[in-house]
Amino acid sequence: FLVDELSQEVVFRAGSGEAGRLIAAQGGVRLKIGEQGIIGWVAGSGLPLLVNDVSQEPRYVPHTALLATQSELAVPLKIGQRVIGVLDVQSDELNAFSLDDVAILQTLGDQVAVAIENARLFTELEEHKATLEERVRKRTEELATALRQQKIEADKTKAIVEGIADGVMVFDAHQKVIMINPAAEQMLNLPVPIMLGQDMRDLITRADGVLDREASLRILTVLSALVGSRERLEAGEPLIQTRLQLGEKTVAASFTPVALTDGGPFNVVAVFHDITKEAEIDRMKSEFLSMAAHELRAPMTSIKGYSDMLLMGVAGEHDEMQKQFLNTIKANVDRVLEMVNEFSEISRLETGALKLDFKRLRIDDLISEVVVSLQPQIEAKKIHLTVELPPDLPQVWGDRIRIIQVLTNLVTNAYKYTPAGGRIAIMARWLDDTMQIDVADTGIGIAPQDQERLFTRFFRADHPEVRRVAGTGLGLSIAKSIVEMHGGRIWVESQLGKGSTFSFTLPVADHGQKRSLREQEPK
Repeated sequence: FLVDELSQEVVFRAGSGEAGRLIAAQGGVRLKIGEQGIIGWVAGSGLPLLVNDVSQEPRYVPHTALLATQSELAVPLKIGQRVIGVLDVQSDELNAFSLDDVAILQTLGDQVAVAIENARLFTELEEHKATLEERVRKRTEELATALRQQKIEADKTKAIVEGIADGVMVFDAHQKVIMINPAAEQMLNLPVPIMLGQDMRDLITRADGVLDREASLRILTVLSALVGSRERLEAGEPLIQTRLQLGEKTVAASFTPVALTDGGPFNVVAVFHDITKEAEIDRMKSEFLSMAAHELRAPMTSIKGYSDMLLMGVAGEHDEMQKQFLNTIKANVDRVLEMVNEFSEISRLETGALKLDFKRLRIDDLISEVVVSLQPQIEAKKIHLTVELPPDLPQVWGDRIRIIQVLTNLVTNAYKYTPAGGRIAIMARWLDDTMQIDVADTGIGIAPQDQERLFTRFFRADHPEVRRVAGTGLGLSIAKSIVEMHGGRIWVESQLGKGSTFSFTLPVADHGQKRSLREQEPK
């Protein structure tokens, strides 16, 4: 079933088996989103729903009187947080489906959603190409064939996972591998016999060096942040994505927490996708940025030096107009140098040249250091700054310099876009295995449509106050990359005219994590 946004209905589009034939024969089904049936509820909530006795489910609405449905399982087809449809399976037996079926159907649903969205985008962007219509038709037929052949049984579930082109691994609450498909085995060069049932930390030392130390630390950090973290899943947090360098391969890794039972610990599903070709293109682009930044830095430094000397009167006194011209030159040179430095930082992030030095850190010490360095600018605008930290905060696991860089960026933005006399508050709180740091202000705020693009490169909000402040639009993008390299995430909550709160998370460095990660650190 796909969403019709104009009518706010989910509409039957394709089906297999007896249910699909009967629904198609009666001309399809349209259900109001959030109002009609199990499928309508799933489309409205964005959550899967398993009903093993439809007679006990008030939301159940039969699609046709000819169907003898007794069990039904529906999962949303989502692109990000947007629901584009519902994948629904039915059985004429009671208790036909299990929680394992929910997990595999959601995995299949995610792939179907991406395929459908890609087909839609290609159709919109290249309608004039006759060949595209044929490609979309063939892809749709392939998906329909795959759905017709799919049976909701445990052995078929395993076959589907093993047939996925991307590598898939599943970790339990103790970071042990409970499933790995052949694609992951080949991609990571980790044979299945030594993988299943083994602790990830033990496997790192038994994998003949294929998983290098940095990749190992990255996986362990993400697993530590996700495994057993009920708050993360209940808060609807998105999956964590990162990149791993495995020899000459570049692999994009996505980690998602999955609760298999109510109130129980979470497993983590990891999906690995080989992006070596894309990474090579990015590397060439980054090398160009790095070269351009290097070539620009020397002449701009020279211009800055000579303009500073002219302002100091080394070449004689200047009248007010000449001083104004020199100050304009100096301000623009400083802006270009800032842009050059951020280009270099982006290049280091993309090429993997930026390495993190993980240590146990006190977040209150890092916040104090940032506050002291920015206090003169904040006081100059008569902004009231407060730091609110609860006692006995645990230490975090991260790179001191890079965490200070993220904090500095967020506090700097706060005072730049907060009018004189406003307030800034820095807060931290401990959430299970993570530390959340918030930087709140009473500034100009950010429009909802701008919040979605705020962490993309070169983006600056279309607001008069923003345009008055010099900037490249790279700071928040760099901050996002650094936070994600730590296994955390960063986000914003804001209202125009009322202020903004930027938040990010870092992993907590408990004793068990400290020991495991210390053993993996380069000597």
